[in-house]
Amino acid sequence: MLGERVIAEKPAKVEKRTHAPKRYPCPSCGKLGRRIFTRTRRVRHLAHRREVWWEVTVGVYQAKCDCAREHFTSTVPGVEVGAEYTNAVREKLVDLIVRDHLSNYKAIEHLAEVFLIKPSIGFIYDALEWAGKKVSRGAYRECCLALQSGVLCIDEVHERGRAILFATDPLLDATVGWKVVKQNDQASMDAFLDELKAAG
Repeated sequence: MLGERVIAEKPAKVEKRTHAPKRYPCPSCGKLGRRIFTRTRRVRHLAHRREVWWEVTVGVYQAKCDCAREHFTSTVPGVEVGAEYTNAVREKLVDLIVRDHLSNYKAIEHLAEVFLIKPSIGFIYDALEWAGKKVSRGAYRECCLALQSGVLCIDEVHERGRAILFATDPLLDATVGWKVVKQNDQASMDAFLDELKAAG
């Protein structure tokens, strides 16, 4: 009832974000392409107990280079190409799983209750893979090594054909490393353990 009352008191909000200059660099080589049209869509943003959308307008560009694409699009800061959610949603979801140690379904429940967002299981994996590319794992692991307790726990979570491998220091209460794998077999686990060993 509380959630329903909050939704009724705060109607959906739409915020406009535009980044469509006449010329924009190719994501591969940086050579400027010419804008041929614009495209507008809505992506869900993070807000406490309120439905908030970003109305994103980007440019679609004709490539002037020899890269393996004829067209490419500009991006609005905070939104990945083709994404259904802003990066703020991705970051919050990763924090819930990696920092707060919530299960996938508990993280979804939390987002639904607090932010009125219910992402799919597939989006969780996408968000973790996205975060893994953004984080300097070397610097993070150096910090964990400096503070480590000497105890390491390995766990795995299976969801719809993929798995997340976790390495956690239970006394430090920190996730030392994680990896999303399509098939959790012995080879995948060995590779994950080898990465941890190489990191010290």
